[in-house]
Amino acid sequence: MFGFWSAADDWVLVLHADGDRARVTRIVGVQLNTPVEGFDQLDIIANVDSDAEAGSAADGASAYPQSLLQHVTQEVDADARIENGVVLLSDGTRFVHPVVWRTPDPPSPGLPSHQCLERLVCAAQAEAFPDRARTVDAWLTSRVGPPYPSPKEHAWSCMAGWYAAQGCDDFWQALWRDAAIRNALESRLEMIGATASLRRALGVAGPATDPEPAL
Repeated sequence: MFGFWSAADDWVLVLHADGDRARVTRIVGVQLNTPVEGFDQLDIIANVDSDAEAGSAADGASAYPQSLLQHVTQEVDADARIENGVVLLSDGTRFVHPVVWRTPDPPSPGLPSHQCLERLVCAAQAEAFPDRARTVDAWLTSRVGPPYPSPKEHAWSCMAGWYAAQGCDDFWQALWRDAAIRNALESRLEMIGATASLRRALGVAGPATDPEPAL
């Protein structure tokens, strides 16, 4: 969890909690009930993993915004509502922007089987550097006595294979610095509506055609 001032000089709080939606939802309730001094508006960006199996019937529009609204109406404001994918509280000063991590890429070797932030990142790398996905898949398949599958094993295999010199802490920034991967990431963030959600939360003007979040 971290916070900063937006372009509109409002307070923006970003919650991830390793994609754990139950934990993120609880923190949203706590933060909405905590007064923020010195700011006229509070925007919370609630990041969670979809966790749906890629290509399954459950892989599509997420029910998380509605479950988040239910929690907010029960714990904070009975009159809260959703507009354009944003949970709005009745006082007009508190907003929650759900971002559900997934990617429209179909099941493919080298990508985690479940929808999450790591799958989105791996899909962007696979588009920019197809050989990397194949190499990671071959390495993971070749392991002797592997642990229970985790989506993190794909992302961190990419880190160890191509970004080890920069270290773990720099991995995500290194991806963004690579123009080919950044372009692939940006296109996917646009497709799932994350870019539009973040623009709204940060008070940054975007294209007039920004879609409603496809969470």
